[in-house]
Amino acid sequence: MAARRPGVSGATSVTAADGAGPDAGSITLTGTTYNQNQLTLNAGAATNAVQVAGGAAAALTTITTSGDTVTVTGAVDLNARGLTVDSTAAGGSAAGANISFNQTIDGAGALTLTGGTLGDVTITGATGNGTALTGLTITGNDISLGNIGGAAAGGSGATSVTAADGAGPDAGSITLTGTTYNQNQLT
Repeated sequence: MAARRPGVSGATSVTAADGAGPDAGSITLTGTTYNQNQLTLNAGAATNAVQVAGGAAAALTTITTSGDTVTVTGAVDLNARGLTVDSTAAGGSAAGANISFNQTIDGAGALTLTGGTLGDVTITGATGNGTALTGLTITGNDISLGNIGGAAAGGSGATSVTAADGAGPDAGSITLTGTTYNQNQLT
């Protein structure tokens, strides 16, 4: 079996203009493979969304938006590569935007999620229950986490969850919605 190769050897940028209509400017990735080291997605306005389905995030190492929400609807296998999702464009859009993962996240890689001062981060599926992550770092306004790990630790490295003092009645909250938080080191 031939090894997977990136579709592009350099950085890739996908920009959707802020047009008209209910989903104007949205970007939806519906395939199963996005074999690209760095992908910058700009949906055109902070109210528009970037959506990744079908476990597509597995082949990415970086998803960057400038204040656009990122929703991952498929199960994610980090494939020992790791994944960084940054809705603040490395601090250029400090407010950031919401980041959500709706299914399981597994794989011996590190996961870093940056929601900014106003972006909420939500993970509803179990993290590291099948294969422990090597690290987990989450920053955002309000953070809601499902289970981390199960019978074994969900991460082999350090886990850090930091809620920024943003805006709203529950600004800076951390909510643990699961029943298991089996982690070697949790800050």
